[in-house]
Amino acid sequence: MIVAMRAVCALLCLGILPAGKGEAPEAAGIRTVYLMRMANGFEQYLANHLAKSKVYEVVTDPARAEAVLTDRVGMALQDELATLLAPTESQEVKEAEEAGQSESSGGMKGDTYQVRPSSFSRGRGNIFLVDLKTRSVLWSTYERPRNSTPDNLDKAAKTVISRLTKTVKH
Repeated sequence: MIVAMRAVCALLCLGILPAGKGEAPEAAGIRTVYLMRMANGFEQYLANHLAKSKVYEVVTDPARAEAVLTDRVGMALQDELATLLAPTESQEVKEAEEAGQSESSGGMKGDTYQVRPSSFSRGRGNIFLVDLKTRSVLWSTYERPRNSTPDNLDKAAKTVISRLTKTVKH
């Protein structure tokens, strides 16, 4: 009996046996998506096809996003999200002033900017849709472009978004 339970757990972890009725990304309440930087500017091609599909609204401000499309998961993604979604100095000053704790800052108010981290390494073809609230992977696929020419990147992006669209609509 214990061996059978371990086998079921292993199959669940590997994704071979479904854990129940999985929710499509749309059912999870996702409407807005931010695209993380990817190798060879692949996120630009994905954004183009995602905007055409009208499955999700593509946002350029990560603070407005409910999910991200990324080619990384794990600590690399967590570190990048922490940097990307960290409050800017002007937001912290505003919150402190609202709380009555006005602090002087070394720079001028509103004179802040946020540096986007670079891509960690070459993409391997995996694309993940990650819920920003729960940090759960809602959907994933594998589509590696044959090479880094614009035509191949566009073709791979079209395939990825087509798969996502089919999943959301079903």
